[in-house]
Amino acid sequence: MAALLQAGTPFDVVLEEINKMVSVLEQEDEADLEQKLFCEKEIEEGKATITKKNGQIESLETEINELNTLIDDPKIGLVAQIKETEDDLGENAANQASETEMRQKENAVYQENVENLVKAEDLLKSAVNVLSKYYDKIAKKAEAAFVQVASKRTLSFLRKRAKPETWEGDYKGQSSDGNAALDMLEFLLSDTVKEEQEAHSSEAKAQKEFDESMASLKSDEAGLQESPSNLK
Repeated sequence: MAALLQAGTPFDVVLEEINKMVSVLEQEDEADLEQKLFCEKEIEEGKATITKKNGQIESLETEINELNTLIDDPKIGLVAQIKETEDDLGENAANQASETEMRQKENAVYQENVENLVKAEDLLKSAVNVLSKYYDKIAKKAEAAFVQVASKRTLSFLRKRAKPETWEGDYKGQSSDGNAALDMLEFLLSDTVKEEQEAHSSEAKAQKEFDESMASLKSDEAGLQESPSNLK
């Protein structure tokens, strides 16, 4: 065979072509092998990527479920918390308005009551003053008349005793009635003054309680407005 090739047979061209074809086939086999290895590598990497992505998807689904619970849970979710905070703010505002209105009405009653009490005190003071002057005048006249007819010894004794009931006549009845009337007026005046003082004391106490309650409500309101669930 070698001798034929060296001699330059007609098969030289054919053999050369066959060798070329073999070389091409070998190159193609190498290329196919490289492609196969590349594909296998890509497939493995793809599988790893898919596994990784599936893990990420599962993790995201878990986070989504947790967020849904955080937002929509009927007891601890943000929606429920926001609703509760809004309700609390509404109730707080209603309480402030209600207590303010009540305090204004109470103060108006207090102002009117004190005004009436002061007027009553002025009238009673005036009545006591007028009646005192009236009976003092009568007493002086009665004493002057009595002095004219009484002995010095009797007058001295009566002055020491200083008791109107020892005097006789019309003055005795007038003095007794006058003292009773004055006593009644002075009692009414004292009672009215006491009632006014009690009104002032009650008003001061009510105002203090109102201020404390409003301060507490304002503090609660500020806390609710700063609450994380208050997103508005």
